[in-house]
Amino acid sequence: MKIKYLLLFLLIVLIPFNVSAIVPKDGKIYVTDDAGLLKSDTVDYIVKMSDFLRTNQGINYFVVTVNDLEGLEIEEYCNQVFNEYRMGDSGILILVDKNDALIRVQIGRNLAGDFTEEKITELIDTYFIPYIEHSDWNKGIYNGYNAFFKILCDKYNIDTSTIEVVEKVDFFTKYSEYILGALMIAILFVSKMIVELYKRIFKKKVYHDGVFDYFLFALLLCINIVLLLLPLLIKKEIVILFAFAELVAVYSFINNDVEGVMENTTGNNEEKKIKFKKKKKR
Repeated sequence: MKIKYLLLFLLIVLIPFNVSAIVPKDGKIYVTDDAGLLKSDTVDYIVKMSDFLRTNQGINYFVVTVNDLEGLEIEEYCNQVFNEYRMGDSGILILVDKNDALIRVQIGRNLAGDFTEEKITELIDTYFIPYIEHSDWNKGIYNGYNAFFKILCDKYNIDTSTIEVVEKVDFFTKYSEYILGALMIAILFVSKMIVELYKRIFKKKVYHDGVFDYFLFALLLCINIVLLLLPLLIKKEIVILFAFAELVAVYSFINNDVEGVMENTTGNNEEKKIKFKKKKKR
C-alpha cells in the first residue's frame, strides 16, 4: 500500500516538471530559440510583429526551435508546448525541430477556418522548406513566419505592404554550394599568384618592372580580401574555414618552394663533387 502511494506521489510531482522542461525558456516572449537557428535581428522582428498582433487582435503567435523532441512525436511535443504557453483559441505556434528537420504549425480553434491542414502543409512546403533544404534555417523561419503573418493580416484588414514573403529561394541560397566552391578555387589561385609575386619582389630581388609588380601584388591582396568577405553573403561561419584553408595553402606553396631550392642545391653540390673527382683523377 505504501509503495502505491509513493508511486502516486512521484507521478504527481514529476509530471509538471517534465511538461515544463519541454519548453526551454530563454526570457524572450514570442520566441524560444533553443536550437540557435535565428539571428538576433530575426528574433527582434518576430517579437515586434507578434506583439503587434497580440496588442491589436489578441492573437498569440509564437516561434519555438528545439534541438530534439526528447523522444516524443512532434504532434505530441507541439501540443504540450502550445498548452504550456497557454496560447488559447487564438494561438498559432511554429515549432521547428533541428535534429530531424521537422516543422509543425499548431493553430487555435478560432483560426482553424483560415488554416486548414492542407493550407498549412502548402505554406510549409512553399515558404519554409526551400530555404531549410539549403540549411538556411534563419531565412526559412523568417519567410515562413511572414507567410502566416500575412494571412492573419488579410483576415483583419491590416496593411501588409511592408511584409516580405518570398516563394522561391534567392540566388545565393539556391546555388550556395557552387558559389562557395568557385570562391575556394579562386582564393587558392590568387593565393598562388600572391606567393609567386612575393618571392619575385622580396626574395629574389628582381627589380625590373618593379612598380608594376608592387601594383599587381597590392591588387591581388585586395582581390583576396574581397573573395574572403563574399561568403558573408551566404554563410558567416564559412569565412573562418576559408581563411584557414588559405593559410594552409600559402604555407604549402612556400614550403614546396623551399624544398625545391634545397633539392636544387643538393643536386648542384653533387655535380660539383663529381667534377672535382674527375679533376682529381686527371
